[in-house]
Amino acid sequence: MLIYHFTKRRKVKDKRKNIENQFNEKRTAGTEIMRAVLAEVVDFRAEFEEKDSESQKVIDFLEQLSPDQYVRKMSDSTRRIKVAQ
Repeated sequence: MLIYHFTKRRKVKDKRKNIENQFNEKRTAGTEIMRAVLAEVVDFRAEFEEKDSESQKVIDFLEQLSPDQYVRKMSDSTRRIKVAQ
């Protein structure tokens, strides 16, 4: 009975140690994943900022258009130029 008790106690200790090791491995892996995700977010923000700065070119182009430059394609006709009155 005494041997059985110590054997079971040792198995419980081994299982606890195994669970602690698994937890530490998952924590390490999770930390690495979080760092990778945050690095991707930083890269995305930098690229988004770069592309967003180009939007001013589009706004400037659209502001330079006058109403007589708008061209509309009708399905039943050729081309029509829309002129604001």
